[in-house]
Amino acid sequence: MNRQDSISALIFDLGGVIARIDFEKPLVGMGKFTDGKPIDRKTREALLPRILQYEKGQIDSDSFLGFLQEAVRRQNPVLPPSEPSFFELKEIWNSMITELPLAHLLLLEKVRTRYNCSLLSNTNDLHIRYVEHLQPAYPKPFSSLFHHIFLSHELHMSKPEPAIYRHLLQTLGIPAKECLFIDDRPENLEAARKEGIRTYHLTDFRLEDLFTQEGRLNAAALDCLS
Repeated sequence: MNRQDSISALIFDLGGVIARIDFEKPLVGMGKFTDGKPIDRKTREALLPRILQYEKGQIDSDSFLGFLQEAVRRQNPVLPPSEPSFFELKEIWNSMITELPLAHLLLLEKVRTRYNCSLLSNTNDLHIRYVEHLQPAYPKPFSSLFHHIFLSHELHMSKPEPAIYRHLLQTLGIPAKECLFIDDRPENLEAARKEGIRTYHLTDFRLEDLFTQEGRLNAAALDCLS
């Protein structure tokens, strides 16, 4: 068996791999309601655990948006009662996802015909709904590109927790050594390797460099696996 044939399943992260993200953009966007002032340090520190709760499905979207609303109003208590609305906050929160390249979706469409493809993402309900039809030039739903989708907010666990990789492997029914996980965060890759999954650290958002035009892993990518 050659190196190409030894991999039968590909597992993709979302942010930083398929879609481009900017963690600062929502924080800057909320400045619209605080006289253009950046969200202060105290608010940022309070926001992080709520984001983690939201990503693990421990709070729902309305609760999360309500927290954002309260945070903004604490920094600017003279806002009218109707501001900021949940609609406005939803748009600000989704602005974190800045790009979903059509080239990535067309590539994944080819890759899906040659490998068992999964999405494994620490994400939340608002973001995944937003991504589903974010690329207007692609007529199909984003979810159609994958055989399996594993989302932290649905599973109530997240990377790099060992349980999420074990759940994935059990669901796929494919030996870990035949699976390749592509992610941009070293800690997530290290946790996957501990479960026997092969990994590729994507650092430049150039997903297309890993594959041939036909959708197979190329030799350069195979040389960089760990």
